[in-house]
Amino acid sequence: MNWLAKKENVVLTLLLSFALGVIFLLLSRLYFSVDGEPWKTLFGLLGAYLTISVIVNILHRNFLKPSEDQSRLEELEELLDQRIDHMLGQSSLHGFAGFVAEMDFKGLFKKLDANDTLWWLDTYCPGYQLWQDELETAIKRGANINMLVLDPSSRYAVDRANELGDSYKPQRFKDELRAFIEALEIIQDNNQNAPGALEIVKYNERLGLPIYIIERHGKLHEAYNSFYLTRPTGVGFPHLKWHPSASGLIRDFKAYVQLKWDNNSTSKRDN
Repeated sequence: MNWLAKKENVVLTLLLSFALGVIFLLLSRLYFSVDGEPWKTLFGLLGAYLTISVIVNILHRNFLKPSEDQSRLEELEELLDQRIDHMLGQSSLHGFAGFVAEMDFKGLFKKLDANDTLWWLDTYCPGYQLWQDELETAIKRGANINMLVLDPSSRYAVDRANELGDSYKPQRFKDELRAFIEALEIIQDNNQNAPGALEIVKYNERLGLPIYIIERHGKLHEAYNSFYLTRPTGVGFPHLKWHPSASGLIRDFKAYVQLKWDNNSTSKRDN
């Protein structure tokens, strides 16, 4: 039975109940004398009950229930907001926008518009061959990409390889890191006259966090980060997504990346 049929049945039941109540009231008033007091009282009570209950039901359905439902809905929303915010540590205040099961690097470069800036802080990313075309297309579209990549000669490259265990021996880690930088430099050289630009800075510092930040129209737009643990973060590893907010961590991410960029750009110039 569909919703419309159910509603028609309800209306019909109310009308029949009201009509029956009126009939009982008429019977009580017209066909029973005072001598028939029990029947007169019974029919009078039944008639009054049916007519009044129908009127109350209509008033409740059309006037009282909507306001009650709205009030209950508001109470429920407030309760859920409190519970969710408590569970996630005031996530909306800090700009937390949820988990990403795996970082979509292709999608990251595809979403860059002209004059957007992507700040990239990582060691390197296995499988970069799968998205380097999207990176180059973003530059040709007018996006500016600033990539902080771990210096292969840094002792931190060996430390990170040791954290990854048997899956990445130090020499393999450093070789793949060099190959990644060389691939980026080829893209950089091939796009010297593109509307956008690729800047590469090698850093020789503690790793911190892998962070990717998009600036749009000169303002922070969104960010992603993960954690250096015992698995490579670039493949099949969860990331956190962030949006700007009142006390958003996205500003701290940007300040951290900017500090690393400035420090290592300066040392690069000094050398």
